[in-house]
Amino acid sequence: MRAGVKRFAYGALIAFVMQAVVAGPAEAQTAPAADRNPEATLKLDYATAVRPLVTTAAPAGRSRTSFLRQDDDDSGIGVGVLGMITRTSFDVDSDFFDINSRTGYGFGLWVGGNRDGLVGFTGEFIYVVRKAEDAAGNDYEFKVFQIPAVFHINFGSRSVNGIGGYIVVGPSFAINLGEELNGEDFGGDFSGVDIGIIGGAGVEFFRFGIEGRGNWGLKSITDEGAFADSKTFTFELLGKFAFN
Repeated sequence: MRAGVKRFAYGALIAFVMQAVVAGPAEAQTAPAADRNPEATLKLDYATAVRPLVTTAAPAGRSRTSFLRQDDDDSGIGVGVLGMITRTSFDVDSDFFDINSRTGYGFGLWVGGNRDGLVGFTGEFIYVVRKAEDAAGNDYEFKVFQIPAVFHINFGSRSVNGIGGYIVVGPSFAINLGEELNGEDFGGDFSGVDIGIIGGAGVEFFRFGIEGRGNWGLKSITDEGAFADSKTFTFELLGKFAFN
């Protein structure tokens, strides 16, 4: 009796062990990937997390503070500041009076441009001081608020990260703000507004631009005094910087 019980117990034990051995590989095959190989799962998660960082990282060698812009930012329309130096000549209708040009200056804002198009339009708002002197050594200053409204005909690179050029042409309006002779106001007889025509050319690279142009005044600045029936011509050399 006891021998039969022992044989039955041994048989049941052997059957249990055999079942465990056979079922083990099947359960391992259906186990989750994390249970089979945690290290492989870690490598997969790391690659998934890092790959977007690698593909969107800035190109090697490019500084985050660079003046360069991405090509998809070539929207064309820009906003910026400008500064310029001027030389103004006066066509004075007088045999007894002569006035010579001196270097003046100006500064202001601009908007427009259309860098990525063939033709663009730019509006400028500039405070200008034009200077001159006569044969006796007297100094003249003419202060105006100048508003050019000019067209740009672009050529060369269309990318803001390249070098492109343009021809500029259009009207300019100058509002008279005052005149000084040797530091003293002597205005009152001068025209309130002067209308001129601007023509010139410029070059743009990255966010910077350099432009040279002439501004031909079409109206007489006054019909009385030493400047009777006089008109102006101003050469303007501009430096520009674009914010966008």
